Order: sequence, then C-alpha cells, then structure tokens
Amino acid sequence: MKRNYLVDIHFPETPDDDFINRIPQQRMIVNKLMEKGIITTYALSADRTRLWIVIQTESNRMVNEILQKMPLYQYMELLIHELAFHESPSFSIPQPSMN
Repeated sequence: MKRNYLVDIHFPETPDDDFINRIPQQRMIVNKLMEKGIITTYALSADRTRLWIVIQTESNRMVNEILQKMPLYQYMELLIHELAFHESPSFSIPQPSMN
C-alpha cells in the first residue's frame, strides 16, 4: 500500500557552482517523478535553503532510494516524516461544453 511521506530538506545557504550546475538535472528528474505520481508536491522556500517534497511510495526505505538518485542529494540535510494523510485539489482540464 502506498503511503505519503513529507521530506523536509535543508540546503547550504551559499551554494557552490557544482550545486548550481546540478539544478537542471534535478528539475528533470523531479518532473518525471511528478508525471508518474511519485512526487505530488515540490516546494522551495523563497530564500532557497529549504525544500519540501511529498513522495507517495510503499516505504521509508523507498523514499531514501528515490532521494539518493537525485543530483542534489549530496547537498541535502533531510528529515522524512510519514503522513497520516495528504490532501490536495485534483487539477484537470475542463471538458468543453457542446452548448
């Protein structure tokens, strides 16, 4: 059974060039995981030092496996929290009216 996990990530306050260069790869992986419904929420703080991700998977171990494949993993200080529930509005394309 899939569960929701909130990952609370802290990044360095002053990222180096390697960190900056990994961001496009990070976004590409995140977008693919969002398309698959594995990542349901991805939010970055305004100061860019905190990141919150909601991951839907079977176990805490699988959350770690997903995170370890991310290009910015070596820069992450993280806490993983299993959620009792995670609600969000479903977004869909409105159906055209034939009127």
